[in-house]
Amino acid sequence: MLLAFCLKRTGHSSSKNLIMLSTNGMKGFIGLIGFAVLAACNSNSSPDTIADTASTPAYSTPDVVTAPADTTKTIAPVDTGSNTTAATKTPAVKKRKIVVEFKPVSKSQKIEADKSGIYAYSEVSPAFPGGQSAVEDYINNHIEYPQPALDNNTEGRASVSFIIDEDGKVTDVHPVGKPIGEGLDEEAVRVVSSMPKWTPGTVKGRPVKTRMTLPIVFQIEQ
Repeated sequence: MLLAFCLKRTGHSSSKNLIMLSTNGMKGFIGLIGFAVLAACNSNSSPDTIADTASTPAYSTPDVVTAPADTTKTIAPVDTGSNTTAATKTPAVKKRKIVVEFKPVSKSQKIEADKSGIYAYSEVSPAFPGGQSAVEDYINNHIEYPQPALDNNTEGRASVSFIIDEDGKVTDVHPVGKPIGEGLDEEAVRVVSSMPKWTPGTVKGRPVKTRMTLPIVFQIEQ
């Protein structure tokens, strides 16, 4: 439209020059528009690029945590030997010892029975199977030292009276004399009562009841 208006105003003679002018103007105008479009594109692409870059999560290499080196040194306590004995010393083990005392039979004693028909002495004394050493072995193998007596270091002699009847059985067992205590007297009676049969004593070849006394000595060895 602008070109037609210019032709009408200038006439045909100048139309050639006008066309050239218009062509050059159009080229400049198009170039100006192109420059403006390029500038607008550059200006719009920059925020988008920044936004995309900001929205994209950045990848970072995880930090490697290195534990600090332990520079401390463990120093073992020096054993000076002052407390070694107290720390390692164990209480001494207490051992019991049982001794059976045998009284020799006096030949001067009168051999006669009391009102109950019991002899204090007989012509042939009662005998335990195996002899006196077997009696001591039996008592040591069967007696138990009471724990209260061990704890209190109680020792002493427990005398036990008993009767060997005509059949060799052990009867009428009881303690005699001053008691020891701590269960020792009762233990002596228990062991003597559990004895097997003896060979009975005899008078004139006939088995008789014979009373006997057996002292049992309780001792502690450490």
